[in-house]
Order: sequence, then structure tokens, then C-alpha cells
Amino acid sequence: MDRIVWAGENKDIRVRLVAVPVTEEIANLRRMKAQKEAHGHAPSQELLRLMSWSIFLVTLENPALTIHQIMALYGLRWRIENILKTWKSNFNFGKVHTVSEQQLRILLTARLIMILVCFHHAYVPLSDEILRRCHKPLSLMKFMRYLQQNLDRLPLLLLPRFWNHPLLDALAGYCTYDQRKRQHFIADMDTILADLAPITA
Repeated sequence: MDRIVWAGENKDIRVRLVAVPVTEEIANLRRMKAQKEAHGHAPSQELLRLMSWSIFLVTLENPALTIHQIMALYGLRWRIENILKTWKSNFNFGKVHTVSEQQLRILLTARLIMILVCFHHAYVPLSDEILRRCHKPLSLMKFMRYLQQNLDRLPLLLLPRFWNHPLLDALAGYCTYDQRKRQHFIADMDTILADLAPITA
């Protein structure tokens, strides 16, 4: 299904509705998960029936953008899930002990600042440097894990003048994507965006 519909409480938002059937195996996995999360309340038959479909509401109306391209774009959202998982795993967001509201705000602010520093001032420039030197993309999750285990090296990672061969070799060895048949995220994103370039130009 691929059609324009009106959504929102007042039916005043024009969106494109795309629906694609999934395999019976995927539909059954969704139903089992829904029943497990229902906590004793049986999901409605309508909900269980809808789980045979992947349904998207998008604002991209260009008919040149195919259903499969929309699904590919949607697949890139897992990057958000991976980033949140990286934060939770490596910055201890799940380990805040009982504190006052003011202390909690200070703790969360400090951790968010740490994330910003590690990502924009370490990961991004180092990713470019590793790719230039070794032709291998730097994995965000592996890099953050490495940083957590080697926090004393953060000052070196933040300042390019301290990027010596042993340091960069260690990052290339421990923090880049593994060789595998399936493309990693960066390659997926490059492929999808290149495919969309003629449409969005």
C-alpha cells in the first residue's frame, strides 16, 4: 500500500502511508513479543493482524522515492538505538544512585557534556584520521568502550598533536569495524544516500 492520507487529531496533517507485508516468521515474532509485553492482557485481534505489516507514515511525498528506499531510510534509525545503547553502556546512565533533584541534574549534565566532548572532539576527528590512514571506519560503540577502559588517554585523543603511531594503531586495531559479509552502518548509509541523490538533487 502506498497512498496519501490525512493524519493527526484534526486530520489536518498530510502524510504518505506506506505499508509492506512481512514474512510470517517476523509477524509471529512480533506477536509473541506483544503477548509477552501485555502482562496478562491479550492483545486485540486487530493489533495481532496488523503485525503482519510494516507500516510507515512519512512526509516524503515524491513518488520517485520507492517503498524499498523508504524502508532502507527507516533502517538507518537503528543508529539512534545504537547511540543510546552506547550512552547507557559506557556512561552509566542506568547507575544513578538515590540523590536529590539538584544532584541528579548536575550528574546528568556532566555526563551529557562528557558525551559531547568524546563524540565531537574525539570520535569525529579520529574517525576521519583512521579512515584516511587505514581505510577502515571507526566504530562508535567500540571507540566508546575503548575510551571507558582507557579514560586516562582521553587528553591524548582530544589533541591531534598527541596522535602518534602507537595510539592510532591501537584504535585501528581495536575500534574499527570487523570484516563481514553484511555492510556496516557507515557503508549502508553511504549506499542509501548515494541511491537517493538523483531524487533529492
